[in-house]
Amino acid sequence: MIQKVNKKIKFLIYVTGSLLITSVSAFGMYSADGNDWINFLTNGNQLRARM
Repeated sequence: MIQKVNKKIKFLIYVTGSLLITSVSAFGMYSADGNDWINFLTNGNQLRARM
């Protein structure tokens, strides 16, 4: 019983950590400043250049 709970906790920690790392790296690439983020999303040429 304890081993099953342990596996669930490890899995939840793994998933949470993965999501945290991906979100931080995504905002790190495009900076967390709101204006830059909005401009990046609305500027099609910039989107194509980064792909």
